[in-house]
Amino acid sequence: PDDPSVENIFAPVVDEMVILQNFDGMYWPFAGVNTIGNWNDMDGYQIKMETAQQVTFSGEMQTDLTTGLTAGWNYLPVLNPCDNITVDLFSQITGNLQIVKEIAGWEVYWPQFGINTLDEIVPGKAYFVLVDDDVTVDFPGCNSKSPAQPVRKNTADDNILSRLGIIQTPLTHTIAIPLATTTGLNENQIIKIMDAKGICCGAVPVKRENMAVTVFGDDPTTSKMDGMTQGAEMLFRVYDPETGSECPLDVEFDARMPQMGFFVQNGLSAVRSMQSTGIFGNSNTRNLISVYPNPSPGIFNIRLKNTKGLVEWKVVDTHGLSVRNGNHQNNDFFIDLATCPKGIYYLKITKGGDVFVKKLVLQ
Repeated sequence: PDDPSVENIFAPVVDEMVILQNFDGMYWPFAGVNTIGNWNDMDGYQIKMETAQQVTFSGEMQTDLTTGLTAGWNYLPVLNPCDNITVDLFSQITGNLQIVKEIAGWEVYWPQFGINTLDEIVPGKAYFVLVDDDVTVDFPGCNSKSPAQPVRKNTADDNILSRLGIIQTPLTHTIAIPLATTTGLNENQIIKIMDAKGICCGAVPVKRENMAVTVFGDDPTTSKMDGMTQGAEMLFRVYDPETGSECPLDVEFDARMPQMGFFVQNGLSAVRSMQSTGIFGNSNTRNLISVYPNPSPGIFNIRLKNTKGLVEWKVVDTHGLSVRNGNHQNNDFFIDLATCPKGIYYLKITKGGDVFVKKLVLQ
């Protein structure tokens, strides 16, 4: 740009701007913070806006189409003005590339697991790239002199995220789900990633291929909880949109991946095995059943909300085998699992034609 000052570049839209940042600094107008200073055309950035805006850059077209990446995570800028086939662009660093992913999006290119939902690398965007050594990426020249106009595809996966109320933030954790781990699930079902409070932070429809689910973290620029918190356990459920029911998934993680089942910004995990408990329940379970303490060394106190009359209950292990059962007229009762082996169990409560499920952790 002719004038590289980020304050001057974004002055026309500063009232609608929340934050501009990368690993080197941030420009946060509301807080009066600017540790970026000048725009670096060899850097990638992420920007959050209150409303959609267009920013015009005045200057010279980029002529140096080579950018360097350092070992670890990088923001990759797109230096040429045309769309790039993802597989072709990164073929030059195949031996050192770990993963490429959208910023505040779900699309990824993960060669290790044969996953590619990120077909193109387009101008006007930046991407997160993880490499295991210092490398350079050469962007090819473009046949057309006119810059490409990237259009965000509105896919079925985008619609699912929107329908489930998932907020796409730039803090993401990626989980590989190999095809072999989904043999017990149907293609019409959806794998959901929940936090302990029941907030859905990621989802992916079941497909007959290797999949990746992006789990979105809590955005620190908002006052509300809109994603997974650092270090939180990621809980798996399978949702059937035809019936509106869902049930927990018992997941074993690949120990070779760094973060296993706990959320970390830019974390990577992989599923080794995944099994449904076979017990489907209403998705509003967390609003109708309270269990405390949970985890517990043995005694679980159960409180039912807005229920009258006889309720039947059963506790099963991760293989679906019953370990306790009973029925109660009262809304408050307790279940004693002190003599059971430590681990994960599921409480199934039946009231009329409704079935509710709650996960129990026996310490």
